[in-house]
Amino acid sequence: MKDSMTEEQYITALKNNPHGVRNIPNPTEEMQLVCVEQNGMLLQYIKNPTDRVIETALAQSPRAIQYVDNPSDELL
Repeated sequence: MKDSMTEEQYITALKNNPHGVRNIPNPTEEMQLVCVEQNGMLLQYIKNPTDRVIETALAQSPRAIQYVDNPSDELL
């Protein structure tokens, strides 16, 4: 059953297919980081990302700023 995957299994799967993050209801910060490290634009599929996830996404793809709600002056 798919729902019984562990976080480690999800992370392994996301390393192979970071777009899979859009199919995970509540990805952990670690899962989010694995995805945005590979493709910062995937930030658009992450609800309520932490600052660390946002900063990682922007370092990978500065254009991902468009998916940040109310970015701070520091981020801009």
